[in-house]
Amino acid sequence: MKEKREIKEVRGSWREWAKPLSPVINWARAHPRLAAWLVLAVGMDAMVAYEAREVGLQPGQWLALIVATTLVAGLCIWIIGWDDDEEEQPARSASDAPPAPDTVEK
Repeated sequence: MKEKREIKEVRGSWREWAKPLSPVINWARAHPRLAAWLVLAVGMDAMVAYEAREVGLQPGQWLALIVATTLVAGLCIWIIGWDDDEEEQPARSASDAPPAPDTVEK
């Protein structure tokens, strides 16, 4: 019985901790592709910056590298979203098509 109380206390404290994040979570739910782009871009930019840290790039080159990486992340999310678009649109059947002009009853 004591273990169940501890679990409830942990869950309650997590909810209290997550309250300041609720606007961010709500925004991510409202804009899932932008949120995915942001998360993917941050991860990709971090990896590219880590790998290119000792290359000796100039500030303009760093900017171009980060911008290009961010755009590639956006392109990836856009391509992944193609599959979502196909699933959201129901297939149109022959019965949904408008009648031909010569078959309309008067």
